[in-house]
This record gives sequence, structure tokens and C-alpha cells, in this order.
Amino acid sequence: MLNIRLIVTICCQIWVLCQADTFNEPLAHVGLDYIADSEFSYNDPSEWKVKYPVCDGINQSPIDIVPGKCEKLPKKRSLTVRNEDYRPESVELINDHYTVKYLLTWHENKYPSISGYFLGNSEYIPRDIHFHWGRNDTQGSEHSINSRKYSLEMHIVCYNSKYGSVAEAKFFKDGILVIGQLFQVKNYAPSYFFLDFLPRVSRSRSKIVLEEKLCAFNLGEFLNVDALRKGSFVVYNGSFTTPPCYEDVTWVIPLKVNSIDKRKMNFFREIQGLDGRLVDNYRPIQPINTRKCLVG
Repeated sequence: MLNIRLIVTICCQIWVLCQADTFNEPLAHVGLDYIADSEFSYNDPSEWKVKYPVCDGINQSPIDIVPGKCEKLPKKRSLTVRNEDYRPESVELINDHYTVKYLLTWHENKYPSISGYFLGNSEYIPRDIHFHWGRNDTQGSEHSINSRKYSLEMHIVCYNSKYGSVAEAKFFKDGILVIGQLFQVKNYAPSYFFLDFLPRVSRSRSKIVLEEKLCAFNLGEFLNVDALRKGSFVVYNGSFTTPPCYEDVTWVIPLKVNSIDKRKMNFFREIQGLDGRLVDNYRPIQPINTRKCLVG
């Protein structure tokens, strides 16, 4: 019997083979509505504050997460994740030479959302998914848990539906929710079908568009839904981890570290940036200062 998933994968890869394009627009216009409008470098993140003073703020991210020092969240409720199996209308996969990201466009009134618990009456809609990684398996994540770093960190950037977009929501304290999922290289790991397209955007500033009618794709492949529904995460108030480092982000970090195999991890390490291979695109740990973290 024919393997339907394999057929879909092959068809998608053939379709996108010649679809990769390059772009030259200012960075603020290529998808991430919250990053700098000029170049910055991971070579010396301590210099970001010179041009972007907010990067020197007291509520910056990432942080070292120490669950034993976090306050307990009430156990009576959990986050509500709805429609995680919905497929986007289109997905734009972009290499902006800082990361690779999936930009999600949803059908009107048909989108996944995260709400409830400490989010109050707000409903958050995923807009983009991007990644941070290292040159070896012992580094790459932005956050650490008990001072341990991991191979990869995925950020699912969501905006509060009442603001309509990330561009509007980024200025409000309840505007942005980011889910940060950590990964460690293991010999055996899920297939993560959505990562098979990364070699198509290995060139710096290249992009492809994936259409729903051709490619099976849903947010459930990205989200650690069980951790969110069971409360197995840490939450704290922080910032975006790239300039201008706006401090209006609610972070949710699942404590379960997912596995990724070496082959898929190497897809990331073959991505090209401005100066050759793009690796170590993570910001150093920032002081937690007087902030509290909450643990489920």
C-alpha cells in the first residue's frame, strides 16, 4: 500500500524546488514585525544597547529558569489550546540571515488559539515560528534550565487578537505571548515533517511559500500541547530576544525538552547568513532582577 504521507512529502519538495526566491526589502518588512529596521550582530550582543537602549532594560530575555525558585501557579485551571489541527491558508518560510521562520497566514475565523488561565480573557493567535541554534549539541537554546543549555530553541510568537497583528500588539503589556520550546539532539526523535523544507532556504535571504492545498501542515506539529494543557511549564514577563528588545512579552517555557535527531539538527547548521554559516544565533542569558517566575 502506498505511503500517503511520503507521497505528500515528495510532492511538496518537488513543488518548492524551484520556488526559492531572494528578497532585498528592509528587515522590518520581511515578516518579523518586532525586529530591528537595520542590521545587528550576534558577535557582540552587549553592543545592542548602544543603538537600542531598551536592550539594557531590567526585564530582558532570555533568562536561566530555575523551577525550584519559581512560585507555584494555581492548579485548578490550565491553558486552553483550540484548533491546533487547523492548517494555515499559506506558510511563508524565510531565511532573513538571523534565523529561519515560518510566517503563518490563517483563513478568516479558522485559526488556532491559546487562552485561559493566567492569560485572562485574552486570546492569542500564532503569527510566526522561528529558531535559535548553536554550532554543537551543547549550545544553541536562548533560555537555559538550571543553567543547562540545549541544542535548539523554537519560538512560537502569538499576538493578542484584540490588537489584530504583532505590529500593533508589541506596544502593549498583554500584547504578545511567546512559547519557547527547547530541543536536545538524540538518536531517536519525531520526524518533524515541517523541517524537511529548511534546505530550500539555506541561502541567505531566501524564501518559499507553502500552500495549504498541497502541504499537510498544522500547528500541532510545533506545539507541545500536552505541556500547555497540563500546566507543565514556567511563565515569566520578559522581552523579545532581538533588537529593539521590546519588554512586552509573556513567556511560556514548557519544562519538557523535546528530542531532535542529528540529521534535522544539521539542516539548521547548513543555513547561510551574511558571513557564511549561520550558527550561535542566540542571545546570552539576562539577569532576572526582581522579576518572578511561575511554575505549573
